[in-house]
Parts: sequence; structure tokens; C-alpha cells
Amino acid sequence: VIEREVARDEFELGARLMDLRLERAPVGGAASPGLLVSVRGPFIETLEDLRVELASAPGTANPEQLAWSDEHLSARLVSPGEPADDSLRLYDLLGRTILEQELSATDFQRGAIELYVAHELAAVEFVTLDGSGRRLVDAEVFVLRSGVRERVTRTNSDGVGRLRPLLAEAFTCSIQRQGFATRVETVAVDRREVDLSLQLEPEERLTLHLVDEDGRSIAGARVRARGAHELLRWTATEQEGGSYTLAGLGQASVQIDIQRGDRLESFLADPLLGDLRYVWPARATTSGR
Repeated sequence: VIEREVARDEFELGARLMDLRLERAPVGGAASPGLLVSVRGPFIETLEDLRVELASAPGTANPEQLAWSDEHLSARLVSPGEPADDSLRLYDLLGRTILEQELSATDFQRGAIELYVAHELAAVEFVTLDGSGRRLVDAEVFVLRSGVRERVTRTNSDGVGRLRPLLAEAFTCSIQRQGFATRVETVAVDRREVDLSLQLEPEERLTLHLVDEDGRSIAGARVRARGAHELLRWTATEQEGGSYTLAGLGQASVQIDIQRGDRLESFLADPLLGDLRYVWPARATTSGR
């Protein structure tokens, strides 16, 4: 691909910095649809976890995050099919648009584009605590991106989590950790650095025993629970003998959804009951703790 003469003194030095540039070669007579995106700005460190995608290939088609390259951030995106008029979007950690840039086939022919983000974005740092004030590691934070619940971070070995970059707008997230009730928190991002301490309460567990009209256990059902907020969602773990355990619940009532084949049945349940016996298809009856 590249041919370059090497002088004897370069072998004597044992090393040499070589600045070689590969030009994009046409494929099948047309320019390659790959596009190298570079982002610069005065507050480049705050853009570290920026997400970038093409409007023509949203979501998983281009799951690239920007990566450090020298003093700027870059990512390579691929346009589906033939390059055409398109737009490039930069998102914050929660999927909110920071910048949108119109593109053309000429941009793809050049193979690279540089964007400049002039403003500094916000960051949220938080710790999760148990009832005694002890920090909790591996607490996970979830948000809604385009209506889909996604994990965006978790607390490290010091019990600290960080969310950035963020637009200076309020957002809602859920925090969950094994052994504790899932907590929903609305965070006001009213300054560049926001610090939070979030205490998690011990979880409630609800076990559902699913049986048919003859009292025989039913395995293979899908059991889920829903709380008052969209981020409060749980999926039961199936145990032996047709029982299903929902963990991480709070004390508020939840809606239980049971799916078997094409049939779905739902009902409200109190997690403080601990155990439920449900006759399929019929009403739930409780056996208590």
C-alpha cells in the first residue's frame, strides 16, 4: 500500500517517527461510505462519553462512542448503502441531541468531517448508600432512551458513579442493586458539577406460585412486574416447582403480568404479602408470609 525508502542512519538510530497517510481508495468506482468524525472544542474533556450516529443508521447500526485520538475525539461511521444526503448527530449520555450537522455525498467522498462543540456540558457524580451510610459498589443506573430502558453506568469499587456528558436539563433515572429496592430519582442539572448521595432501602421479595385448576404447578411462564414509573420494571426468576420470584421491589403495590403463549393476565399485588398463589386462569389468592 505504501512504499518508502529507509536510510542506513535510521537503522542505526533503531527507531524513527514516520508520518504516513493512507488515502481512501475507491471501491467499485465509487467512494467508500466510511466517514471519520472528529470532534474538537475548548471543553473537550467533558465530551468524553459523547455518542455519535448517522440519521440514516440510528441505534445499533452505529453503536460508536467517540474515542480519544491525540487532542480530539473521533469515531468512524459507515453509511448504509450508497452515500447520500444525511445528517450527523451528537448525543449526550442520555440520548439527547447536542448537535446536528447536515452532510452530503461530498462529505463521504472526502471521508472525514470535523465538528466543533463550543459549550461545556454538565456531569453528575453520585454515591449510593445503605441504611447505615456504607457505600454500595455495583449499583446500576438506568435511563429511558427513546422509550427503551438502558443501563448507562454503575458505581465503582469506591461506591462512586459518574454520568457525563449531560445537557443542563433535568432527567429521571433508576438506581438498582442486588438486595435493595429499586429507586427512581429525578435529578436537577442546574450547574456544571452535580453531587448526589442516594440511599437505597432493603428490598421486598414477592414469590408467585403458578398452578392450574387442578393445583399442578405451571412452569415456563413469563412473569414481570411494573411500578408507577416507566423505569420501575422487574422480571421474575423462575424457581423449581412453578414458582417465580420478583426481587428488588419496594413497598408500593405493583402490577403483575403473567404471559403464557398468547394469553396475558394482569393483577395488582402488594409486595409485603411475600407469597402469592395464582390459579391459571383465575384470580390470585394469598398465602401470606
